[in-house]
Amino acid sequence: MTIRTSDTGRRTLTTGEVAARCEVSIGAVKKWIRRGKLRATKTPGGHFRVLADEFERFRAAYRFPPAAPGPKRPAATGGQAGRMAEAAPTGPEAEWTAELAQAGDLAVRAVLGLLHARCAALERLDPASGQLVIVAAAGDGDTGSWIGRAVPSRHGLTGRAVAERRPICFPDLLNDPTLTLPPGVVEGLAGHDCRSAVAVPLMSGGEVLGGLFLADVGGRVFPEAELGLLAAFADCAATAFEQARLHAVALGRVRQLAGLVDVNRTLTGTLDPGQVAAAVLEAAQTLLPDCAGHLWELPPGLEELRLVGTRGLRVEPDSPSPRRRLGEGLVGTAVLTRAPVATTEAREDSRARYKEWLAAEGVVSAIALPLLHAGQVWGALSLFTRARHEFLPDEVSLLESFAAQAAAAIANARRHAETVQGRRESEILAGLTHGIGASLDLDTVLPRVAEAARELCRADQSHIAVADPGEAGMEVRYWAGARSESWKFRIEPGRGIGGHVLTTGRPFRTDDYAADPRITRDYLGQAMAEGVVAVLAVPIQIGGLLEGLLFVANRTRRPFGDAEEAILLRLADHAAIAIRNAGLHEETERRLRETEGLLGVAHTVGESLDPAEIARRAARQTTLLLGGDTSIVFGLDDDGEHATAIAGYHVPPALRRSAFRVPVAQFPPVVREAIRSGRPVASTDVGADPRCDHPLFRTMAVPPRSILFAPLLSRGQVRGAILTYWWNEARRITAEQLRLVQGVTAHTVLALDNARLYAQSQRALEDLKAAQERVVRGETLRALGELAGGAAHHLNNLLAIIYGRVQLLLRHEEAETRRRPLEVVERAARDAADVVRRLQRFAQAEPVGRLERVDLNELAAEVLEWTRVRWHDVAEAQGVQLGVTLQRGEIPVVHGDPVALREAIMNLVLNAVDALPEGGRITLATRGEGSMVALSVTDTGVGMTDEVRHRAREPFFTTKGVKSTGLGLSVSHGVVQRHAGDLAIESTLGRGTAVTIRLPAAVPTPPPRVVPTASPPVRPQRILVIEDSAQVRELLATLLAEQGHTVTAAASGPEGLATLESGQAVDLVLTDLGMPEMTGWQVARAVKARWPAIRVGIVTGWGEHPAATDAERAVVDFVLAKPVTVDALDRALGG
Repeated sequence: MTIRTSDTGRRTLTTGEVAARCEVSIGAVKKWIRRGKLRATKTPGGHFRVLADEFERFRAAYRFPPAAPGPKRPAATGGQAGRMAEAAPTGPEAEWTAELAQAGDLAVRAVLGLLHARCAALERLDPASGQLVIVAAAGDGDTGSWIGRAVPSRHGLTGRAVAERRPICFPDLLNDPTLTLPPGVVEGLAGHDCRSAVAVPLMSGGEVLGGLFLADVGGRVFPEAELGLLAAFADCAATAFEQARLHAVALGRVRQLAGLVDVNRTLTGTLDPGQVAAAVLEAAQTLLPDCAGHLWELPPGLEELRLVGTRGLRVEPDSPSPRRRLGEGLVGTAVLTRAPVATTEAREDSRARYKEWLAAEGVVSAIALPLLHAGQVWGALSLFTRARHEFLPDEVSLLESFAAQAAAAIANARRHAETVQGRRESEILAGLTHGIGASLDLDTVLPRVAEAARELCRADQSHIAVADPGEAGMEVRYWAGARSESWKFRIEPGRGIGGHVLTTGRPFRTDDYAADPRITRDYLGQAMAEGVVAVLAVPIQIGGLLEGLLFVANRTRRPFGDAEEAILLRLADHAAIAIRNAGLHEETERRLRETEGLLGVAHTVGESLDPAEIARRAARQTTLLLGGDTSIVFGLDDDGEHATAIAGYHVPPALRRSAFRVPVAQFPPVVREAIRSGRPVASTDVGADPRCDHPLFRTMAVPPRSILFAPLLSRGQVRGAILTYWWNEARRITAEQLRLVQGVTAHTVLALDNARLYAQSQRALEDLKAAQERVVRGETLRALGELAGGAAHHLNNLLAIIYGRVQLLLRHEEAETRRRPLEVVERAARDAADVVRRLQRFAQAEPVGRLERVDLNELAAEVLEWTRVRWHDVAEAQGVQLGVTLQRGEIPVVHGDPVALREAIMNLVLNAVDALPEGGRITLATRGEGSMVALSVTDTGVGMTDEVRHRAREPFFTTKGVKSTGLGLSVSHGVVQRHAGDLAIESTLGRGTAVTIRLPAAVPTPPPRVVPTASPPVRPQRILVIEDSAQVRELLATLLAEQGHTVTAAASGPEGLATLESGQAVDLVLTDLGMPEMTGWQVARAVKARWPAIRVGIVTGWGEHPAATDAERAVVDFVLAKPVTVDALDRALGG
């Protein structure tokens, strides 16, 4: 039939017109347009326009007009039926394939009648193989034999059209080299001269379903209209294909749903996890015939799947690992992505694992489905086929529904098991709670805990390790389940699973003990002997302290998960309570024993105030309490460098003869460790302990086997120790014994401190008596000094008169016979003045000489040079070697009298020389100490006792016999004190003495004017003399007048100031120092305040350097000591 297009055929139809003529809805028309069955154009307004001739072609093709009379297609022969059966698919496709054959037969006959061709064939695209398979054929010759033939989709007649998705014409198909035709088809076409052909694809919803081809005699040309008609016919055939498939799928779905109902009934018929697993695998075979399967479980908290069931596999399930990490293999990937994972070629799929096992099982295709229920993954299902199988979407969807049912059944079974387990756990824990409250015996309670752990965790064995007091490791003491003869063993930190928990304090589990790289190999042999595979260990903790370990183990690959860990932690809490209760009971008993023992010690050692007796009793009590053989109490010297045995108990005679005074530096390391840390240190085996590998132990007359060294601590410092020996027994010292010995040492130290304080109080009493004597003696000396000072002042006044008058007489006397007696009197007066001056110095009435800026480094060097005869020449003559060293420090100068300071330092050096009769070293050293400057003289001589040291500064005290006056050190002390400093003595008998002088650094103030030694020419001056003594006043006036000066005399300070106030001209005021109404310093200050140009001089009987402040000295121009000589007076006036 040919449709001719008239001129009016170019007009267009609306979708409404198309719908009316076809008697269908507008929606159906639009659906045809979207699917490409009806070609149309879209207007700018969104409407569709269809050409009239296009519509006519579509309608003719859609209505399948009856074919014109032609050759009748013969019925299918037996061979044809067989080939159709072979070509027909199996499984879900079988239903719609039968309907497709019927529809296809009608279609090819219709197209032959429509286009008057010799033969036609309808082909279906096999999604699995990608080939086109002939499902219907009609025409001349044996076209029935074509049915079931297949060609590659791109090389056949229809394959080209399917590949390019458009109609294609073939002018000479028998000679076209690009075509590949099935065997039998080529012969049939050639026998009827079918050379011209056309092929169109069958498409539905954009998906290629197959193709239709038509063949006729050579030379036939298929016009555009016939091609359009053939395409429309192909669309109708595709619709028929799709409808047949959907009908078959619907029937399959009905049967599948019925099967799922049966499966659900089966799965919900039991709550036993094992039966549920078997039912799931059995039901899977009803949905995927001839399949085999694995069922996997995902325990809570784990990151890997465990194999819990298998069906239809010839090889044992352990051949592939019975565990899968998430993301590993097909099943791990399915769980991780929560989506099915299917593969047609499992052994070629990169996601699959255990390829050798797949090959051994003959597995070809596989699918893995996650078991999802209530948003949670409960496990996975792996299904395998030994024939190639394409998992179509509908089939995958069905299997997903089945997996959801299986997940629900597994979840219900697991919850039921957890409920049963929880009830049993509650019963066991309640029994344990009652048992813990009823007994304090760990040997009764902890075995029950171990048995409960084995039962609740469904383990083959369990055991409990308990900490040893004072030890880092633990010992396995309690066991439940199968055990070997070597089940008792110690666990050390960092070794094995237990050691890992000891180190980290956290639970630890492994599913493969032998292969786990985290576990050390220390206990591998024992674990293999026990057959241990999976292990879980948790800590038993009390107040943050690790007191034990709780283990469970399986001898097969049955790993422990979060649930078992939670159970074990709860049981560990119960074990901790039992251990704590037992520990508290034991602690109470221990403290009672310790208290009784320490009370005995306190009573025993507290009865005496004799240190030696206290030490002896402490040694005895320590030996008895610890069960030792011998104890010795040592005391450390004050310097901490030597230890001396004070007393002992049961000391072997061979040791009693030893000199028990040992330098601390020579102690073994174990003893030095105790002294350094202040804590007791023990050694169970001295011979094997490297800390005790020391000559002191090796050379002992009786070598010990075990020792305990307990320091005696007083105010944080080690004052001694108690050393306890076990001569033959290897004694392991417990923490309880260490605490006990610390209590003993505390009471011993307290008793020794009391004895020491008592001795100190006795010494303090003696010192107080001595101090009282010194005070009485000091007051006597002070009174003597005051008397001497006062007498010296009056003597100086008298001597001033005598000396001055004699000098006046000598000036006017020229006769030698008269001068000689006067010179004798002058010399006697001068000597008397020297005696008075020394008396003043002894009485500390004045500094020793002129005050200058003195460098103690230079002064010390001068002293060493001046005394060289004593410490070098005389010493060598006596065969004594003395080494003398000066260590110069960076020091400031001091303000003092160099003569007096030199004398003081010289006394110290000579004393040091006297202290070295056998030779030694003397060291002079200077240093700065803040605002003070220190100079020390140190010798390595005989030293002093405390009594001698305390009295060394007393006048006339000496230990040298009649050859010494006993004034050297006291004079030096006086000189230093008069310089506002101090003198300190440090000495140890037998080790030497250090005497240190400390003087204040110089203050930058102007020193008093120094009277020059040479008298310059004196010009006449107007001089006011203020002196309360009339004789001295007259003498001074006479001396000054004879030298040409104008003199005005006053008897007191106020009288002299009144003279100045009267306006009398005065060049110099010469005033006495000590006067009743005003002192010389006050007169000088008043004069300088009113008349600063007038010079002021002091004349005093208190020496050249009377006590005064720097401010007082600053207002005085010069000081003259009585008795005043004419020369001294001239020098002062000339200055």
